[in-house]
Amino acid sequence: MITRILFRKKPIYKDLSQSIFILFGSIIAGFTITDLPKEFLDFFTTPLGQFIAFYAILNIMYMEDEEITRTDILIESLVYVGILQMSKIVLNKVYSSA
Repeated sequence: MITRILFRKKPIYKDLSQSIFILFGSIIAGFTITDLPKEFLDFFTTPLGQFIAFYAILNIMYMEDEEITRTDILIESLVYVGILQMSKIVLNKVYSSA
């Protein structure tokens, strides 16, 4: 978790690789369900939909980890949504100018 990286509770490489995996895996997983109703999928392009998805994933991942609090999961989810939203803005600008 990013909160662990910032506060050095565990080795950085493990949590950083997990964080990258969660972000990348979430994006790729979206491509595996493209045959679901468009309205349903469109919800997950919004910050609220992304927050709910990340919060659920992180909650399950760290359910048995006593060091991770619900506040950590909340903060982590918000950070992931921010990273994803900023990435979308940058990628849209790069590809719209090409």
